[in-house]
Amino acid sequence: MNMRRIRQASLINAGVGLSVIGLGYGINPSFYPHLYGYALTTVNEVHIFRALCTLYLAFGAFWIYAALKKPQWHEVALISIMVLMFGLFSGRLFSLIVDGIAHPLLVFYTVLEILVFVQIGFVWLKSSERNDW
Repeated sequence: MNMRRIRQASLINAGVGLSVIGLGYGINPSFYPHLYGYALTTVNEVHIFRALCTLYLAFGAFWIYAALKKPQWHEVALISIMVLMFGLFSGRLFSLIVDGIAHPLLVFYTVLEILVFVQIGFVWLKSSERNDW
């Protein structure tokens, strides 16, 4: 498999995965709070969850669009995945250290974010080495 196809597959996987999680925030904003044992009580809280939904969907759409239509954007899309995943997992790790162990799904997300960061970093480095842009 050539590097272009690997980059495309990586971008599509990340885009679809993040979009699915984002839809949970937007379609039913109470889904995650209910899962974690609390309830949204104000429109402000719902507003924050819907904003997270569209943020995740925007990133997911960008990565999928770059994968399918703009190979010249692959590098920037891969870097944006790494930045987002680093931001998410570093915040979660900080919380694990300061606040303690969270819900098992959140711990799973932390592991998943680290794995995606490493996988995308590997793809990005291999693409850069080959100058296959």
